[in-house]
Amino acid sequence: MAGWKLKSVGSVLKESRSSLLEGAAVWRVWDEAVGPQISARAQPLSFQAGLLWVVVQNAAWMQELQFQAETLIATLNRSVGREMVREIRFRQGRFAPKKKKPEETERDLAESTPPPPETMHSIQDHTRKLKDPELREIAKRIGFHAASRNPRGWDAEKP
Repeated sequence: MAGWKLKSVGSVLKESRSSLLEGAAVWRVWDEAVGPQISARAQPLSFQAGLLWVVVQNAAWMQELQFQAETLIATLNRSVGREMVREIRFRQGRFAPKKKKPEETERDLAESTPPPPETMHSIQDHTRKLKDPELREIAKRIGFHAASRNPRGWDAEKP
């Protein structure tokens, strides 16, 4: 075993921990740094020694991000506060959707709660006056959606 140097478990863990913590900074700033359009289609996959691997939803986005690689590197480094990312490589693949924040979950529940029957009748009465059937349907859907998101009711904004 000439040339091999044994390391303590503690030193190996310390090196691994340091590498993991370094990469965590990239994950922490990713969504805000790259913006919602990119973060919905690409997510960091791994980071080691300045190389960031990013998984991308499809080939078209992968090509677009390859064109933007230098800008992404500069933006990420600026967001982290130091030069960490020296290179970005992309691969096409799938990634799990992000977990929603508690306030987003509450909003989603509000969106899925149907409005009370009296509110639905009120919306139908208001939209019945529209002559164009397609416009009437759209207005009805918008009204139902707005009423389901507003816990105070359809007419809550009136004085």
